[in-house]
Amino acid sequence: MITSITINHEILSVLHRKNIYTKYHLDEDIINGISSLLYEGAVITEEIISVKCINADPDDDKFLSCAIEGEADFVVSGDEHLLSIKHYKGLQIVNSATFVKILVSQGLE
Repeated sequence: MITSITINHEILSVLHRKNIYTKYHLDEDIINGISSLLYEGAVITEEIISVKCINADPDDDKFLSCAIEGEADFVVSGDEHLLSIKHYKGLQIVNSATFVKILVSQGLE
């Protein structure tokens, strides 16, 4: 898993939104566990590479930048702007269901 400080901040901010917090029955222990995974269980890029690709939502460029810098093979997202690209400089951009199918087909479940 590859991430960046900027992406981690966004993830944690979204998890604290009332509608998300309630919908997924979150509490601070769960969010603290996710935070630990993001900061201690992932490769964190230095945010040196800056991609300019997604004109419809330039804020999504940070995910491509992170993936390129971290030499990822996949970007896993539910974001329509990212998913519409499908491939970018060797990256495959897929939703979570497709990513799980890829893992299972490769025996990496």
